[in-house]
Amino acid sequence: MSADASGGEYANAPLPEHLTVAGWRVALIVASFSIALPGFLNGAQIGLAIGFWPAVLAGLLAGAILCACGCLTAWVSVRTRLTTYLLIQRSFGMWGAALVNLVVAIVHYCWFGVNVSFFAGALVALAGQGYPLPGDFAAFVIAGSVLMTVSTIFGFRALDRLALVAVPLLAIILAVIAYVTVRR
Repeated sequence: MSADASGGEYANAPLPEHLTVAGWRVALIVASFSIALPGFLNGAQIGLAIGFWPAVLAGLLAGAILCACGCLTAWVSVRTRLTTYLLIQRSFGMWGAALVNLVVAIVHYCWFGVNVSFFAGALVALAGQGYPLPGDFAAFVIAGSVLMTVSTIFGFRALDRLALVAVPLLAIILAVIAYVTVRR
């Protein structure tokens, strides 16, 4: 699709400056991905396996590595204003990009399943604790899948608006949980 195509898609060209968004808004969206049940469960499992302070050190080290990679990726993206697909294609060629994109697609497909499974499991646990949530695991998986798909259909703007509300709310919830936990 060309830059002139209806819908303003820039699949094969750099994104114009006037269509970009502020970095802090992108950061809110990324933060909303980080505050999630899979991350909490992963942290809990690592903490139980190796102990609290080694888990903190591992988390900080992993965060530093991810931050460095993310900063390099962001730098290239901001400088070129190209999509991930075009950057991969320029780096690996047509066939290499096909292989890399296949791997990325498989990872995203599997991660989608992991997330909807965690979502459904959490809602089943809430229902088991007496909260009035109608449905079973399969219904919650379907509901979670629909929610994730709808947010994908509406794209970045929907995620941006959701993050403007959800991230501060999640930060407040986490602060309250931390406060209550420390007081005990």
